[in-house]
Formats: sequence, structure tokens, C-alpha cells
Amino acid sequence: MPQFEAPLHWRKSTKCASAACVEVAERPNAMFVRDSKSPIESVLAFTHADWNTFVAGIKEATLESR
Repeated sequence: MPQFEAPLHWRKSTKCASAACVEVAERPNAMFVRDSKSPIESVLAFTHADWNTFVAGIKEATLESR
């Protein structure tokens, strides 16, 4: 019988005050992102390197806008 990976553990930002948030989940080989309003429809997958570049870009842009 084949073994399946455990379900993804999705988490939202602690700053999310509504049901309209982005959720992320992590696996050793990838990061996953989905819209909490449509959790089954579109799940995006990124390598850890791409995810880290994305997060760093957001942080950098946020710091520059202050």
C-alpha cells in the first residue's frame, strides 16, 4: 500500500482580521500559498529559495515606504 504525505498544515498571518487572507503551508521541499476564501481552487507552490526571495522583496519594499 502506498504511503501518502500528511495533509498540509495551513496558517494565516496573525494580522488577518477577516476570512479573506492568504494562507501558507510548508514542506521540506516547497512552500504553498492559497486564498482562504477558495482553499481548494488555487494552490501555488514555490521552492524555498523563491519563497525567501519573495518575502525579502516584500520586507524591503515595506521598509522603503516608511
